[in-house]
Amino acid sequence: MNKLLHKVSILLAVIYFSSCETEKSVDPDFKNYFVKYYGEAGDQQGVDMVVNNDATIFLLGNSDKNNEHRFFVTKIDTAGNILLKKTFGIGGSVLESAIDIEKTFDGSFIIAIQRTISNGDRDTKLLLISENLVGLDSVDFDNTVIPSNAGDEAVASVTPYQFNGESGFLVTGSTSLVNVAGDLTDPFVYKVDQNLNIDPFWKTNPGNNGSLDQGIKIVPRQAGYLLFLNTNPESNSSRTGFHLQPIEPDGDATTEGSVGFARISASDDQEFLHQVVSNPDNGDYLLVGNRINAEGSQVYFVSMTNSLGFAPSQHRNAGNQTVVFNSLEGSFTGISVAPSRQTGYLLVANQEINLGNVVTNNIVLSRLKFTGEVEWTTQFGVDDSYKAAKLEELPNGKILILGTGTLGNQEKMMLLKVNSDGQFLK
Repeated sequence: MNKLLHKVSILLAVIYFSSCETEKSVDPDFKNYFVKYYGEAGDQQGVDMVVNNDATIFLLGNSDKNNEHRFFVTKIDTAGNILLKKTFGIGGSVLESAIDIEKTFDGSFIIAIQRTISNGDRDTKLLLISENLVGLDSVDFDNTVIPSNAGDEAVASVTPYQFNGESGFLVTGSTSLVNVAGDLTDPFVYKVDQNLNIDPFWKTNPGNNGSLDQGIKIVPRQAGYLLFLNTNPESNSSRTGFHLQPIEPDGDATTEGSVGFARISASDDQEFLHQVVSNPDNGDYLLVGNRINAEGSQVYFVSMTNSLGFAPSQHRNAGNQTVVFNSLEGSFTGISVAPSRQTGYLLVANQEINLGNVVTNNIVLSRLKFTGEVEWTTQFGVDDSYKAAKLEELPNGKILILGTGTLGNQEKMMLLKVNSDGQFLK
């Protein structure tokens, strides 16, 4: 067994048998070893995090306690100590699951929430909170936005923006209210001002008439907006891939020159986009997900330079990259990617290994060169299930991974911190 995994396994066992159901931690004298668990009775899953300029960190998670689904935000310092914690949600027959948290330009935080009512109908909710976790405002995008009680929406992300003198939020995901008979989902896009008032001209479903269209992220640019999405166009309905759709300032899908909708990923296999992030240094876009073919599921990564032109193949840094972990077996899904202050990119993936009667899930962390090649890989987790949700790099080069760990028969939000080489120990 990998020595690092063996140490993690032993220490996690110590955590489980010697701690109560609140915060669980391992933080020895040497500061390059850091594993912490956050949770109460019931199950908690890590979803997203934000690293603030004051060295505090916001952790977003979901909680299932007594069959009531709520979400919570925990504010910690860089040592993992809890500064504030608050649970949100109605409870009862209303299930609220957090999807995304982002810092706004005025210092507050916006959370995108999946809201499911008793009949199974899913809607989108936005919640604004202060740095002290006080709820400031919220809005539900239900049948007042899309005029049907039968609409089923799955929100994917929220993006704060300041653009052409405006500020607000861009929201995307997928809806079952489709434009073409036979489709399963179309993407939806909402533009919301800083007071959470929706722009009535942005209640659009800019799908490509594929049977499965799913908005992942919408971002502003000088000439309008870019919508990153998954789709399987009618021209080849069996192959889903990363796609890009330009959106005009008034919310309409548009064409630029002869191209209005372009596939970013390769065309031979199925690729499913999971996350899009902007590189704050140069405005480039980093995309990660998974690629499925006869060899199974692999991590798929694209680094795309920012350009006003709309020909993705001309603006790839790392090109079409299937990330290969040569020494590891199993199926892999790319979960989160981040630009590195050190060099290249950081990428975290979830690994699934089927051992016959047992399926285990591990976390795989890699540093990629600017060309997309793997520089090093570290694996975390053994004996139980561990899944990553978000990756961030701290200013000092250390790396945070937020996810979920299984302790006994319960899930807990889990935070790992490792050094710039991906190791607990130097």
